[in-house]
Amino acid sequence: MVRAGVDPSVAKRISGHRTDRTFARYNILDEADIRDAVTKTSAFVAGLPAERKTAAFGQGNEAVVA
Repeated sequence: MVRAGVDPSVAKRISGHRTDRTFARYNILDEADIRDAVTKTSAFVAGLPAERKTAAFGQGNEAVVA
Protein backbone atom coordinates (compact mmCIF):
# COMPACT_ATOMS: atom_id res chain seq x y z
CA MET A 1 0.00 0.00 0.00
CA VAL A 2 2.80 2.43 0.85
CA ARG A 3 4.44 1.82 -2.55
CA ALA A 4 1.06 2.63 -4.13
CA GLY A 5 1.12 6.04 -2.44
CA VAL A 6 -1.04 5.35 0.60
CA ASP A 7 0.04 7.29 3.69
CA PRO A 8 1.90 4.93 6.05
CA SER A 9 -0.39 5.70 8.99
CA VAL A 10 -3.45 4.82 6.89
CA ALA A 11 -1.80 1.63 5.58
CA LYS A 12 -0.91 0.64 9.14
CA ARG A 13 -4.50 1.06 10.25
CA ILE A 14 -5.89 -0.90 7.28
CA SER A 15 -3.38 -3.73 7.75
CA GLY A 16 -4.15 -3.95 11.45
CA HIS A 17 -0.62 -3.31 12.71
CA ARG A 18 -0.84 -1.57 16.07
CA THR A 19 2.72 -0.27 16.32
CA ASP A 20 5.12 1.41 13.92
CA ARG A 21 7.71 -1.22 14.76
CA THR A 22 5.49 -4.10 13.67
CA PHE A 23 4.41 -2.26 10.52
CA ALA A 24 8.04 -1.50 9.62
CA ARG A 25 8.97 -5.17 10.04
CA TYR A 26 6.65 -6.09 7.16
CA ASN A 27 7.39 -3.03 5.00
CA ILE A 28 10.49 -4.60 3.46
CA LEU A 29 12.63 -2.43 1.21
CA ASP A 30 14.44 -3.68 -1.84
CA GLU A 31 17.13 -2.24 -4.11
CA ALA A 32 14.53 -0.69 -6.42
CA ASP A 33 13.04 1.27 -3.49
CA ILE A 34 16.47 2.66 -2.63
CA ARG A 35 17.26 3.59 -6.25
CA ASP A 36 13.88 5.31 -6.56
CA ALA A 37 14.53 7.35 -3.39
CA VAL A 38 17.93 8.48 -4.69
CA THR A 39 16.45 9.43 -8.07
CA LYS A 40 13.66 11.46 -6.46
CA THR A 41 16.07 13.20 -4.09
CA SER A 42 18.45 14.07 -6.94
CA ALA A 43 15.60 15.53 -8.99
CA PHE A 44 14.44 17.59 -6.02
CA VAL A 45 17.91 18.97 -5.34
CA ALA A 46 18.45 19.75 -9.04
CA GLY A 47 15.25 21.80 -9.01
CA LEU A 48 16.32 24.01 -6.12
CA PRO A 49 17.31 27.59 -6.98
CA ALA A 50 21.05 28.26 -7.07
CA GLU A 51 20.64 31.16 -4.63
CA ARG A 52 17.91 31.79 -2.16
CA LYS A 53 16.92 35.36 -1.49
CA THR A 54 15.66 36.21 1.95
CA ALA A 55 13.44 39.09 2.91
CA ALA A 56 14.40 41.02 6.02
CA PHE A 57 12.19 43.57 7.68
CA GLY A 58 13.59 46.99 8.45
CA GLN A 59 12.15 49.72 10.63
CA GLY A 60 8.53 50.35 9.85
CA ASN A 61 8.17 46.68 8.81
CA GLU A 62 8.85 47.33 5.10
CA ALA A 63 10.39 44.38 3.33
CA VAL A 64 14.03 44.76 2.32
CA VAL A 65 15.32 42.08 -0.05
CA ALA A 66 18.89 41.13 0.73
